[in-house]
Amino acid sequence: MKYPPGRQTMTTITFTSILGPSYREELERLLFLNQNQDKVRADLPLLIQRYGMAHVSVSDDCLRVVFDSPPEPETLYAVEKTDGPDRLVGVIVYLREGDTLELVIAAVAEDYAGARTDGRQLLVRKMVDQLCDVARRVSGIKSVTIFPATPRERQLPVRQQKGRGS
Repeated sequence: MKYPPGRQTMTTITFTSILGPSYREELERLLFLNQNQDKVRADLPLLIQRYGMAHVSVSDDCLRVVFDSPPEPETLYAVEKTDGPDRLVGVIVYLREGDTLELVIAAVAEDYAGARTDGRQLLVRKMVDQLCDVARRVSGIKSVTIFPATPRERQLPVRQQKGRGS
């Protein structure tokens, strides 16, 4: 479908915990070759010391982000859907530690980072909100900790949904 001049294609961001192997290059670019890495460079030695290096692997025909050390993390991907091909634009990697979900890696495509001038909400904020929604559905989770054991650590309390749990 073509749009009149000046009108943009409708863009939707969807979140998923499952991503096929065809996205491997995009995922590795987001995690390891991202121009936004300078913003978290000071945190990297602390995270590597605590969890080991992150790696992308394929398991059961799905991409996974794994660390050198246990526990095994969970991953939430942000996929941009337009009239064209879908595009991976964000990823968060998190772990369950007791009654907390710990967000240890967050990466977004360069065009989704920083202040938005085109009316889009910051993707990192949407991803954190999505993780808080996940936390509300998991029995026993009381908080989400962003970038644990780093100077940027922040804890967000979570209220459980009534009648739900896992």
